[in-house]
This record gives sequence, C-alpha cells and structure tokens, in this order.
Amino acid sequence: MGKLPEWPIDPLENFMEKAKHLARIVDLSIGGIKVTTTLPKAIKALDNYHKSIGTDVDEQRSLDMQEQSDFAQDEVNRNFPIIYGQAVVSLWSLLELCVKDVVATWIKNDQEVLLKDPFLNMKIKLGEYLALNEDDRNIFLVDLLEKEVSSGIKNGINRFETLLKAVEMSGRTPANMNNIFFEFGQIRNALAHRGDRVDLRLSTACPWLDLEVGSELKVNERMYGKYLQASFSYVTILIARSGMRHDVNFDETLHSIFDSYGEVWKGN
Repeated sequence: MGKLPEWPIDPLENFMEKAKHLARIVDLSIGGIKVTTTLPKAIKALDNYHKSIGTDVDEQRSLDMQEQSDFAQDEVNRNFPIIYGQAVVSLWSLLELCVKDVVATWIKNDQEVLLKDPFLNMKIKLGEYLALNEDDRNIFLVDLLEKEVSSGIKNGINRFETLLKAVEMSGRTPANMNNIFFEFGQIRNALAHRGDRVDLRLSTACPWLDLEVGSELKVNERMYGKYLQASFSYVTILIARSGMRHDVNFDETLHSIFDSYGEVWKGN
C-alpha cells in the first residue's frame, strides 16, 4: 500500500472549497430574496403603530420596500434563473481552472510526462518560457497543451479528459455522469456566449430538455444541483485516480460513485 502525498490533492481540494463557497452564496442569495418578500408587511405594521401614537411615517420607505418586494416575488415565482444561471457559469469556470491546475501540478512533480506525447512535439517560444518562474512555466505549458490537443472544442467531460490524458490522469467515468456533463457544458456555453435565449444549437444538442428556440433559457434548482453533484463526483474520481497513481486503493470510493450513476466500477 502506497502513500498519497498532498500535492496531487491540493488543486482538487481547492475546487471543493470554492464550489462549496459558491453553493453557500447561492443559498444565501436565494434566502435573502425570499426574506425581502415578507418585509412590506413588517414595515406596514410598524407604520401603523407609529401612526397610532402620532409619529411621522416615511411613506417613501414603504413604497420603495414594496417595489423591492414585488421584484423579489417575481424572482421567487421564476425560480431564480439568473442566480442559478450565473452559478452554473461560475461552477464550470472553477472546474476548468481545477483541471488546468491538476495538469500543471503533475507537470511540476512528474516531469517525465514532458518526454512523451503530446508534450514531446509541442513548439514553444523558448525566450518567453525561460522568462517565467516555475509555476508560470507549468501554466504556460498547459495553455499550449490546450491548443495542441484542441481541448477547447471538445464537449462536456471530454474537454477535461483530453487535458488529463497528457499527464496520464484520464480514465473511465460513468456514462450517465458524462451525459450530465455534456448538458452542463452546453448550458454553460449558451449562457456565456448566447445570453439568456435558447438557440438552435442548444435545442438540437439537448432535445431531452425540450427547449424552444428563441425562448428564455431558465436554469432551475434541479439543473444546478445536478451539475454541482456531477462536479463533486468527478473531482472525487480525480482524487481516486491520484491515489491509484501512488498505489493507494480507492476501489470503495469508485464503486460508490459509479453505483450512484447506475453503473458498476470494473477498473480503468
């Protein structure tokens, strides 16, 4: 039985913390909006009290609060599509950064990967590379790797697996989780590049969502929760892969994750 060092886990743990922070921000934002819908009644009760004892009442405050309450209630009725939509975009960005950090970390700590494809045949501007410090050099190589393997045009989880393959950190993932990541990536791209409207590309790519072209793209709680869970599951798989690279057994963890997506873990 081997021992898993800290360095492979650091970028993955960092993602977990940032994703949990994002989830708390989402929950607090939604909670705050819901509370806002109840404030006019409290303000009105206080105003009635002050009127009963002859104290001046700020009528404009009541009007402003009612306007905020009406706006908040509209967001409640719409199931917070803006909050969930922005959370989805942020979550994808965190995951992209995490995977790039994982690759950079493996380059730093296992430089033998640089003697293999696709690194072996990559062209770099030597002067620009040598001017960087060690950590920036590793990120520089990851940026070049993205272009070399065209990860940016890959869909869903393949965007990440293509990069991870270069440092021998790719592997099998549950098919149902892959499907979720495909949808996750398509929704993220639509939100980031095409605003809040469904276009033909998204409607065609994800027919199971039954999205009408030209309609508002509304990300709801169920969708966000599904993408968040899949992201945590994927990062846990990456932790397990790191362990297996260091002869640490993570079969129980992998069995549990694959089982949660209706599959049996049979190894890579």
